[in-house]
Amino acid sequence: MASQDFTRINLVIIGALTMAFEAMNLKRGMNEFQILNLAEEIIDTSSEDNLSLEDLMLFLQNLVRGKYKLSYESFDIPKFMELFEIYRQARHSAILSLRENQHLQFKALGDATRSFSQDSLSEHFGNFANTMSTMRENMKELKKENNVLKQMDKL
Repeated sequence: MASQDFTRINLVIIGALTMAFEAMNLKRGMNEFQILNLAEEIIDTSSEDNLSLEDLMLFLQNLVRGKYKLSYESFDIPKFMELFEIYRQARHSAILSLRENQHLQFKALGDATRSFSQDSLSEHFGNFANTMSTMRENMKELKKENNVLKQMDKL
């Protein structure tokens, strides 16, 4: 997550965490040092499953909206990481499901080693269609030139 610019990403995460915790209206939230430690923990563990900043923002959005069951009395790093792990597991399951669906779609396409060759009649009609398209384009150009010449004659 922060392979390019650790300081900037860390500040973005700290800001996002702070805003999320304020929006949750916790009775006993985390202090600045806990938020700093949590941000660094998130960055440290992000490489385990290629976690992106967008993933963290989606998790925080779901957290603020109450998707995860938690007590609003207090919130600390272990509680956060436990809920974040639930998000990460759901994300992992969704990725596996997507890959399986892609595999099934690819498999449904059939054997890739089979070749498809057109017959000569199809090739002839394909060439004919290309010729007609070229002629149509040439006619458009000739009409444009003709209209320009007519305009010039009027002057």
